[in-house]
Amino acid sequence: RAYTLATRVGDAEAARAADSFIPAGSFFGLLRGKTLPTPDDPLERVTPPVLGLAQALVRAGDTEAALGELLIALARSEGEAEAVALAEALQDLGEYGASSERARAFVEAGSRARRTYRAAYPRAFAGAVRAAAGEFGVPPALLWATMRQESHFYPRAVSVSNARGPMQFVPGTWVYVAELLGEPPADPFSVAASTRYGAFYLSRLLSSFGGNLAQSVAAYN
Repeated sequence: RAYTLATRVGDAEAARAADSFIPAGSFFGLLRGKTLPTPDDPLERVTPPVLGLAQALVRAGDTEAALGELLIALARSEGEAEAVALAEALQDLGEYGASSERARAFVEAGSRARRTYRAAYPRAFAGAVRAAAGEFGVPPALLWATMRQESHFYPRAVSVSNARGPMQFVPGTWVYVAELLGEPPADPFSVAASTRYGAFYLSRLLSSFGGNLAQSVAAYN
């Protein structure tokens, strides 16, 4: 805000000062032409004992119990290597919320490990995301970013404003999008349906705002 205001009033010195506070890896830093650090550091591979228990539970048909054991171990983990190994196991079982948040804490603390970045920014529900992105011509990364911010990839998410599902639609907008698509409203908690409606809605916003990503994302929210 300070940079924008300083630019508007023509105060170059204040604009330079404000620009120095914009983090290089942030969205606004990228808009300013700053470089995003490339994660490429190696991360030690460890095998927490709970992984064997989780695998046995999955083989026995109790995936929920496996997720519970992994989540408890993740909450108790201390080192980055252990936490990322647990996060990867959780994401293999379809849990992206707690796992990505744990990994993101290490990214924000300065980690440059590629595995940590991948766990922090997972390609969740890849089949549904790529299908919806292809159908409506939006970047898959935009869908993943929106879903991560809106619901932390939790399909059953319900907000205080009654927004529902992974892409967080309020009921009125959900019905409106269904009407625009010419079909009965689908289940808002369905990952495939929510992702598809979100891709369609984002495509409409991008068209309305001439492709301006910042304005389109703000309008989505």
